[in-house]
Amino acid sequence: GLYDQKTTAKMGKMQGAKYRVEGALVSMTQRGAVKSVSYNFNMQLIDIERNVQVWGDEKEIRKVSGR
Repeated sequence: GLYDQKTTAKMGKMQGAKYRVEGALVSMTQRGAVKSVSYNFNMQLIDIERNVQVWGDEKEIRKVSGR
């Protein structure tokens, strides 16, 4: 088979999730003498039991090209 049967999760033995990941990806394009495309990534890690954000980060990536 594809899996080692000794290491696969057994029915009824799996744990529920402790965290969830949320996020968004937004892109913006500006055109003019040059074309600029920005991507903004925003992510959070949420503790499900306490409903508290335990980690978050935002990153922007920009690409500029001439015409």
